[in-house]
Amino acid sequence: MAKFAMGFGVVLLTLSLSGCGSKPPVAEDAPQDSAAAPAASAQANAQSATEAPTAVVSEFLDRIRRGGAAQVEAVRLLTARAQAECQRTGLKMDSMGAPDARFEVTRSQPAPDAEDAALVHSVWTEPVADGTETTNEVVWLMKKEDAGWRISGLVLQVAEDVDPIAIDFEDGDQAAAVLGAAAPAAEATAAAPAATEQR
Repeated sequence: MAKFAMGFGVVLLTLSLSGCGSKPPVAEDAPQDSAAAPAASAQANAQSATEAPTAVVSEFLDRIRRGGAAQVEAVRLLTARAQAECQRTGLKMDSMGAPDARFEVTRSQPAPDAEDAALVHSVWTEPVADGTETTNEVVWLMKKEDAGWRISGLVLQVAEDVDPIAIDFEDGDQAAAVLGAAAPAAEATAAAPAATEQR
């Protein structure tokens, strides 16, 4: 079975170099109502300000998974610094993997030696073309800001025999470098023979 190391969109988010949130929101199921969009965004931001770190990660993953207008709004769940870095470097959130991919946010814990920070653990499962599934463990670094809990980075374990991949959204150059190096590896892994052990 193929090891689908970066199967869910080249390191979960499929950040790409083409303009963080700069494309116009396009809903897949409904026409875009430009008057309702700012109100919906404000409501979502107000709601996430009072949510636990696990709820914010769940909302973020759901927005990315759904794509369209939801994925454009996902960037608002990053820290203010991460949003600025995303804008500066042109990194954006893109749809990832299969539409029937699923995630489970399993737990949250205080970040060691960091006040107003938490680690949120999650599992992302996605079907593979051969009918099997691949699962990746992701730990999200959360920071408490005035707007509520926000995502500042992640660590992705793609395989037991490979070092985890860390992405610091608050350092756009590092995120771009990691994702640039990860893209060729993901393409090579996806082309690997089916005899390779699946994770």
